[in-house]
Amino acid sequence: AAEDFLIIASNFHTVFLHDVPKLTLEEHNEARRFTNLVDALYEHSVRLICHCQGRLDEVLQNIQVLQGASEEDGNLDADSLGIFETMYDDSP
Repeated sequence: AAEDFLIIASNFHTVFLHDVPKLTLEEHNEARRFTNLVDALYEHSVRLICHCQGRLDEVLQNIQVLQGASEEDGNLDADSLGIFETMYDDSP
């Protein structure tokens, strides 16, 4: 994905993103990809026009809990935050 972002940033002067959701804790990988895209566009001086489902500052608001947990309190981890909760039970 990072290579794709660099190709996009190298070939376009403006990028439009539509319908960007508020990301949840479970979507921490998607949040990382989103921030990598924004970084690549910024580094190449590409304009980003972003239409979000909420305010732009709310898109990564839930993900900031992970950052705060790793910086402030060593007692919190992915399990205690519920990131890897079982979505379904496929046991026999």
